[in-house]
Amino acid sequence: MNQPAKPKFDDSDLNILIVLMQRYGLSTVIAALGRLCYHQAEQATAQQQSRETIREWREDASILNKAVVQLNH
Repeated sequence: MNQPAKPKFDDSDLNILIVLMQRYGLSTVIAALGRLCYHQAEQATAQQQSRETIREWREDASILNKAVVQLNH
């Protein structure tokens, strides 16, 4: 069974990120993305998705958090 195609990231999406970065700054936007990844990991756990999916979300969150630490130093 084929999964539905994911929406493509377009100029409109990029403009949203630009506005967020102008308003909050890069480290805050990256921190928010990290929180979203942790949230996705929690949802995946609650929905009993595969361990691999959960691990990937947590790994992404960890990478983003490390990026925030680097930006703030």
